[in-house]
Amino acid sequence: MRKLRELLGELEFLRSRVDELRADNHLLLEAKQQLEDQLASRDRDMTSLVELDKELSHYKQLLQRSTEVAYRARWFYID
Repeated sequence: MRKLRELLGELEFLRSRVDELRADNHLLLEAKQQLEDQLASRDRDMTSLVELDKELSHYKQLLQRSTEVAYRARWFYID
């Protein structure tokens, strides 16, 4: 009888431990989902940033060319 009570105590401990682990697992899964969502958002931001950087580079080149053309035109009219 004593052996059965010990086994029952162990069973109750194990049952409560399983419940704790399930709760921990649930929290970890929620945290994982939040981190995956944040990562996806950062990826979208990064893609947008790369596109904006390309566009900025293009406009800098246009400005440089326009400046060179304007500079040459100025000298053309002065002479």
